[in-house]
Amino acid sequence: AVDADLGSTSGLDPERGVRRRRGDEEERSTPSPFGAPVSTSMQRGGRVPPAPQLDVRLLERLKTYAGAAEGWPTWKLKVESYMVSVDGRYEAAMREAAAETQNIVHMPSEYVPLSRFLFASLISLVEGVPLELISSIGEHNGFEAWRRLCADQRRRREKNQLQQVEGLLNPEFGSGVGFRAKWLAWERQLEIEGAALGGALTDTIKIAVVRRKAPAELARHLRVTAGDYGGDYAKFRLAVESYLMTC
Repeated sequence: AVDADLGSTSGLDPERGVRRRRGDEEERSTPSPFGAPVSTSMQRGGRVPPAPQLDVRLLERLKTYAGAAEGWPTWKLKVESYMVSVDGRYEAAMREAAAETQNIVHMPSEYVPLSRFLFASLISLVEGVPLELISSIGEHNGFEAWRRLCADQRRRREKNQLQQVEGLLNPEFGSGVGFRAKWLAWERQLEIEGAALGGALTDTIKIAVVRRKAPAELARHLRVTAGDYGGDYAKFRLAVESYLMTC
């Protein structure tokens, strides 16, 4: 939760940080307003190098995002890279803003300009539903806008995963000669979506699905020979293939 300011959850302390020598520079690690350290290089004498100059041409090269799930990862990476090129503090701040589960309302004063610049950039880079999500945010709070965009994508990804699981649990294999082709296509889909599903479909579940959706004669055979394969899908697969070869 975010309390009086974004640094309150981690005890923001500008004086805290690890210093070490590196060539002719000294590097200091200072906390971000969300808790993670942000590295900044300091020249001898304690002067912080100025942030890179804003290049509007870089912003213009970014495509407008309209909410398509397949385009989100690439667009997100490009926006993050652009913002970090403007100011290195964005790296940790945007990462932790994306992880927040509650509205980001307050922040240390030194992060307000960063937040407003981020908001102005995002407003010019989104349209449709993403624009509606962030257009009502007050005080040009860019970190809150980024949090909402990331949270919306997480919700959509979780919804898609549920739909994928539902589809894989209720396939249509058909019967006769068409069964094998559709069954193999179902297995291929399992391989493609397996990583995203995080192992949700165990061997036992896959066996139960195939037995339930198999043609009547095959389903009967698989129930009778269940002791040969148990809960091992590889053995179960061999049983199915062996039966189909005899038909």
